[in-house]
Parts: sequence; structure tokens; C-alpha cells
Amino acid sequence: MDHAWRSGMKFIVIEDNPDLNELLVEDLQSEGYDATGFLSVETYEAAGMVGAVYLLDLNLPGESGMSFAARLRARSPEAGIIVLTVRSGTEVRTQGYDTGVDIYLQKPCDRREILAAIKSMMRRISAPVPPPRGLTIYPARLLLAGPSGEVSITSSEATLFEALATAPEYILPYEQVMAILGARNTPSLATLEVRITRLRKKIANVLEDERAIASVRNVGYRLLVPVAIGGAVALVNPDEMR
Repeated sequence: MDHAWRSGMKFIVIEDNPDLNELLVEDLQSEGYDATGFLSVETYEAAGMVGAVYLLDLNLPGESGMSFAARLRARSPEAGIIVLTVRSGTEVRTQGYDTGVDIYLQKPCDRREILAAIKSMMRRISAPVPPPRGLTIYPARLLLAGPSGEVSITSSEATLFEALATAPEYILPYEQVMAILGARNTPSLATLEVRITRLRKKIANVLEDERAIASVRNVGYRLLVPVAIGGAVALVNPDEMR
């Protein structure tokens, strides 16, 4: 696995034992991963970071690791979640897997087992499988994937796709598109069309030449193809778009 590719994937360690937290972060960094540690869910969320893979303790001060794993899975279906905990038993593991945990490791855990679990997780999240004729958004990685490959997008572009996919009749008015793309300071339709044209060019790289966003005269823009998040949740029914 290429070192530069590893460093492009953000790892979040949430463990309330400072010594273990530091050790886990150092181990990940020594393997070439971009890792940051936090002592609680609250301190992590205050930092405003988005990770690709999360290493969580279950018994955390404030919000528990199990509760956070459930919220994380709901908002980021593509994220990798690995739990490290002293708690054992089938019931705890079952609850964790039902919550959305990918891998459950019991403390004390050998460093080699942790790294092996991480490598397995990386293989899963680095192989996006887009819908047959649609697009897949990977918000944590800021990627847009389609049948022809994948391309980097901005956070505002990812937000725009999600908004279009959940809008009535998949149409967003000009004002809302401007707000999402941060174009309110230059609110001309010509400027907005330039931004949309740039996004269409990115789409063309992964969806051949099929147009995914169409202009609706005097109204706004409409989404014309299915969109999914993380390859897991289809946001648009293709049959409704005919």
C-alpha cells in the first residue's frame, strides 16, 4: 500500500485513556497514516474533523462510543468503524454490529491485530462501487464516483448533490444553489452557471458525457441521474426520473 495514499486517509482515534490514545496515534502515524486522537466524542466534534476510519472506545466520558457509532453510521455510511473495548460477551458484540460497527476488538489487543484490522478496513473503503448509471458521493473522502472512475469534489459540491437528491422533483431554486455553493456574494445567474459548468465537467469524467444536472428555465437546476451516498443508500429512484 502506497505511503502517500495512506496519508490521504484521515484516522480518528477516540479513547479516554491518554497513554493508550497516544500509543494508538503514534502506531498509526508510524505506518504512514494521518491520525489524530481525542479523549471524548465531544472534543472530537468540537474540532470539526471528518475521518475515513474511526477507532472508538465504548466506555467514554460524555457520549458513549456505541451511541456515537450509531450516529456516525447514519450520517456517513462509508466510514470505517473499529471498536476497541474491555467489554466482552455476545450481547455487547451483537449490539455493536447492529449499531454499525465494522470490527470489534477486545482489549488488551495486540498491535499487529489492530493494524491487520485497519488494513482490512482500508481495502473495503478504498474500493467504491458506483451505481450502474448513476453517481456515488463519498462525503468523508470528498469523492464523486461513477461508471468511468472517480473525481475529487468540494464539500459544497457534495452538499449540493445531497440537496438535489432530496428536493421535491429533484429541483433546487437558484437561490438555494447559490447559498450552498457560497455564491451569495456574487449572485448573478451567469456566475452561478460557471460554477455548475465546472461541476458538470467533473461529472463528465466519471459518467462519460451524460449530463446529470440540467437547467430549469427561470427556476433553478434539476438532478437527472441516481445519486447514492457511500455506495450504500440510494437517494434517487431512477424510475422516478424518467
